[in-house]
Amino acid sequence: MTESRRSFLTRDDIVGKRIRRVYRSEWMDDTIKHFTWSEVFIELDDGIIFCLEPLIDPFCSIPIPKINRSERKLVPADEEVNRECRERIIVEAVVGLAMGFGLLLDGGYILYAGTTPSGRIGPVVKHVSSEDVAIEDYEIYKWPKAS
Repeated sequence: MTESRRSFLTRDDIVGKRIRRVYRSEWMDDTIKHFTWSEVFIELDDGIIFCLEPLIDPFCSIPIPKINRSERKLVPADEEVNRECRERIIVEAVVGLAMGFGLLLDGGYILYAGTTPSGRIGPVVKHVSSEDVAIEDYEIYKWPKAS
């Protein structure tokens, strides 16, 4: 699908919605930077799927594309991530220099693409009171203006 025909999501498509499941792509190796990573995908109760883009610059507004399930091979994220995220409501979309695009969830959790317990870059969920999460490290995502 070309970028001009891709469907982009608005704040209303994501914030206030319930998470059905968290997925990741297959693990990929970055042979230059020597780490293993995956993309992180969120499926909402209404079937919408989108990617938690880890490379979003918090100082600019990049549209969030809706993902067609047939475009990607989706692998369920670790059970711990899904257990913490399943059925949670997305309270706000946030960005930060260390995490890219993330989601604040009800119950005080944040979901983002970060360093997993196995040392790979993939889906991570933390409670905002965790010593690994500093609330000042992220800010509310500035959604692009509709064109």
